[in-house]
Amino acid sequence: MQSATKQKATIGLRPLPKTVDEIMAYQHESLIKRHMRDYSIPREEAESCFVEMKRFLIVCSAIPGMKVAAEQVDNMWHTFLLFTKDYQAFCHDYLGRFIHHDPAGGFPADTYPKTKSLILELFGGINERFWPEKAHADCEGSGTSSGCGG
Repeated sequence: MQSATKQKATIGLRPLPKTVDEIMAYQHESLIKRHMRDYSIPREEAESCFVEMKRFLIVCSAIPGMKVAAEQVDNMWHTFLLFTKDYQAFCHDYLGRFIHHDPAGGFPADTYPKTKSLILELFGGINERFWPEKAHADCEGSGTSSGCGG
């Protein structure tokens, strides 16, 4: 039997058009450079944050329900959203659905720890540097047209 990261369309309750390994292999040099410039951070930090953002988006796509990104991951997501055509294509081609960003707030208090737990469970670890115990996160909602995983 293949490992979970090599299986196609087997994560959670929703199918994915690519394997987790294929999604995690996705690169976007312009996004990394823009994020480095906008947040005055070194390449290594931007690349690590990009990895955590892809993990977050996989969880949003594969597992229904409300998800919340930590601030640094959310900032990387904001940068990706600036590349609208690339972001739309990534969502469609790699995740199988568009992941909407909804900055409205108002999510239940346990949403952030549940999101972290799902990432930890799926990937066998989490980078605490980008997912601190207490964090500001501003993604709300779920469903067919708004929120993470819609």
